[in-house]
Amino acid sequence: MKKSILSVFVMISVLVSCSEDDFDTVSKHKNDTSEITIFNKEGKAVAYYTSACDEHDIYLWNGDPVAYILDNKEVFGFNGEFLGWKESGVIYDLVGKRIGFEKNGLNIPTSPAPVKAIKEVLPASAIKKVKPAKPGLSTEWSVEPLDVFFYKGVL
Repeated sequence: MKKSILSVFVMISVLVSCSEDDFDTVSKHKNDTSEITIFNKEGKAVAYYTSACDEHDIYLWNGDPVAYILDNKEVFGFNGEFLGWKESGVIYDLVGKRIGFEKNGLNIPTSPAPVKAIKEVLPASAIKKVKPAKPGLSTEWSVEPLDVFFYKGVL
């Protein structure tokens, strides 16, 4: 009985947090627990996200919530900082260099992902800061480690 009540509460929370356009997506994917892994330039799993709405919360492999992807194209930290862009499965930093990618985003071999830690509670999102003009996106890689890039969203 408690599981049923909890399931109903979770579903209502998801539906309330989504826009009207997302209702079809939620109903089609309510049992979809797939998560999208974000790899660093060496193909190592560093972060992941999952959501039925337009906002995808990003967690590091250790369970820390660090950022979110808005409208499947802009990466913001929970502290309101604009971190970068997501385009065609690739994450770009503020100067337009690659910083991470999804499995099908680039043709780079990836390592098997380790077991994930338990997700920490999501922090409240701060007011989003103004995003900079989008630079030309490069095929060069950023020298910044992917986890450091994401931690800028909570520091």
